[in-house]
Amino acid sequence: MVQKEPRNARLLALFAETLIYLKRTDDAYDYLERALAIRPTFARALYVRGRARSLEGDAKGAREDFEAAVKADGSFGPALSALWPLQRAAGETADAMQTLERLAQANEAS
Repeated sequence: MVQKEPRNARLLALFAETLIYLKRTDDAYDYLERALAIRPTFARALYVRGRARSLEGDAKGAREDFEAAVKADGSFGPALSALWPLQRAAGETADAMQTLERLAQANEAS
């Protein structure tokens, strides 16, 4: 499917996410970079790259990607869900609460 639509950023990001589940993060990065070359502020691709970085132990890079995803789409639930625990762990309680409120407003949390 990806070969049939090589310029479909959504499809590339979803395929990369599947590769992450298969523990193939190196391959996932290739697809994410292609997706982000097509749509540099695509929240899904930024979030997936953040997940890959998180799995590799790059908390700073992961947080940057989650924040970029939220900046690109302020109601993107997966990025908001990934961001607030990092904020809380950094002692940024007010920011974490604000992120949780955004999740609730987006109907992504209760």
